[in-house]
Amino acid sequence: MREPRDGPLDVADCVEQGCQHPSDLPASTVGVHVRAMHRLLPGRSTDSSERENIVAAGNVDEGQKGRRMRTLLTGGALAVLVIVISLSACGGSSSSSASDEVMQRRADLYSISQIERSVHEAISKKDIDEMVRLFAPHATGTFRPGQTVSGRAEIRDVWMNSTAWKPETHWVSDHPAYKLKVTIDGDRGTLHFECHFVDVDTEKVAAVTAGNLDVAKIDGRWLITNFVGSTAELKI
Repeated sequence: MREPRDGPLDVADCVEQGCQHPSDLPASTVGVHVRAMHRLLPGRSTDSSERENIVAAGNVDEGQKGRRMRTLLTGGALAVLVIVISLSACGGSSSSSASDEVMQRRADLYSISQIERSVHEAISKKDIDEMVRLFAPHATGTFRPGQTVSGRAEIRDVWMNSTAWKPETHWVSDHPAYKLKVTIDGDRGTLHFECHFVDVDTEKVAAVTAGNLDVAKIDGRWLITNFVGSTAELKI
């Protein structure tokens, strides 16, 4: 074995003594380090651009790792954003649906209550067409005990033969608003009201009756399906 000597090793020295390169270098960087060592050997001049290339080549793996990490972080952030937006949309849709149902119920209650208004207006003005339009085509009506009619034609006849429709009768049909009762269940409901007939000529109450109605929403419009008349007392 040769004696160690000062100065750089030549190829023969390296072969005989064994190169002392680190054993744990990654395989992917071996070529880079060999080229870098070769360029830095005595007798070779290394300018600044070469040194920058050597450093850049050594940092290739770090740059790739950084890009992969940024890609993972960006993908994760987008996934979280999509989940948050989806949950917000579901919550907003549920709230909107509940609000729509409340608004629709209020609108239906109002439409049913307007039937009472139309009944009293039709009687006061003796407008039989307006009265009949309030009934469903196959509606029934009981205006006296044991006397039930069916269909718009028979209902029209009953009203036309009533005291309120006689030419000599001058009645204003009114009602106490606070006694109005309305219920609703889907597309069906009920309506209760009183009728106070005031004689215009004598300015006295001529009759007091009540109406108990079943109603239904047919083709988007609330109509009377069953009308049951009854007597009532004039009291608070």
